[in-house]
Amino acid sequence: MRDNAHQNPNSVEITTTDMGASLKFWVDLAGFEMKESWPNPENALWANLCLNGQALMLGVPMEAEKIEEYFQEEPEWTAWCKEIAEEQSQHPTGVGLRLYFKVDDVNDYHRQFSENGGTPATTTRTQFYGIRDFGVHSPEGARVHFFQHVKMEGCQSCGCPLVDSKAGEIYCEHCMDGQGNLKPFDDILHACASWMKKSKELEPSVARKAAEDSLKEQPAWSNGSPDS
Repeated sequence: MRDNAHQNPNSVEITTTDMGASLKFWVDLAGFEMKESWPNPENALWANLCLNGQALMLGVPMEAEKIEEYFQEEPEWTAWCKEIAEEQSQHPTGVGLRLYFKVDDVNDYHRQFSENGGTPATTTRTQFYGIRDFGVHSPEGARVHFFQHVKMEGCQSCGCPLVDSKAGEIYCEHCMDGQGNLKPFDDILHACASWMKKSKELEPSVARKAAEDSLKEQPAWSNGSPDS
């Protein structure tokens, strides 16, 4: 694969048993651009696709009987590829795989995907973790999400307004440590209880209970604190 300064260095390869159907989905419907193929675009056994710098490779299963011929005197690669061929013969391709691809405007992309003849599996939805996305089924059996980062109105930990946040940020400065990670539940509970005690003139035990009840309504703690 050629070096491309505008392409992210990571890439995923999906096995496909129908390259024609896969290219129709990813290129014609989803808007990916074919950057490379082998041996040629018309009879591709492998293809490298790109969307906004995000790479996706497609490849047909390697024929098991040709592996030893191809990897002569390379026993490790022969064994590796034989394992892959055996796995591919026994399991459906793509099942259990979920892929996320970032787009500029997910609502517009959803509309364009539909106009291209695609059938989205879901509507677009804003998620509590700072993205808006929708899902589709790929012909290889994978579940694919197209998304964009969105600005959240409230902290997903304590619920306070996110006034100056950027798209994709989901916690306020009070709930994050110096490295931008979410603080432990007990630290946030202590801070919220202290604020409630002072601002609402509550007894300490009452303030703590109110703070705990409020926090556990937020997405970050809706399944309980990590220590509970």
